[in-house]
Amino acid sequence: MQPRHRAGSERGVALVEFAIVSLFLFSLAMGMVEYGLAYQGQERTLGATRTGVRTAASLGTNVEADYQALASLRADLLASGLLDQIEVISIYKSATTDGQPPTACKATAATTELCNIYTQSQVQNLNKATFSTTTGCSTTTGSVSSRWCPNVRNDNQLTADYIGLYVRIRHTFITRFFGSGMAIDQRSVMRIEPSG
Repeated sequence: MQPRHRAGSERGVALVEFAIVSLFLFSLAMGMVEYGLAYQGQERTLGATRTGVRTAASLGTNVEADYQALASLRADLLASGLLDQIEVISIYKSATTDGQPPTACKATAATTELCNIYTQSQVQNLNKATFSTTTGCSTTTGSVSSRWCPNVRNDNQLTADYIGLYVRIRHTFITRFFGSGMAIDQRSVMRIEPSG
């Protein structure tokens, strides 16, 4: 009688241990999937940011600089499936050694900082006609902030400005096991190519 009782008891313990270990392994697997996708989104956002800032830097003071930079960025984000996850985009004058945008340029509110802030709908519905042919800034009604238009940027050989592009997207978790999602922000900075 005793051996049978012990065998049944050991099977019960094994079942409880299996349940605990499988819960841990499931959590680990879901974490790898969720954060792997977030990392992929981060890398794709960085790639799109680099494409956009490269376009803006090469166009310098051309009135199409912001439009073309946003068009490049939009194409990359669309190809990556991230276009509808945009929270804010900012083209700004970089004045710090680490290239960080001013805090006000990371928000969707008007600011006096030297940056142009664009919303998700402005980028999704990008239209060349909504950019001034004189200044190069957005003329969209309700535009958040246009304080650093292409026509006032410095492209002098010795003192050219550094232009930055900041993008923040909202990555949504699939399983919601670790919350609803996380913000991913990336920035890239380049020196405006001198005109002479």
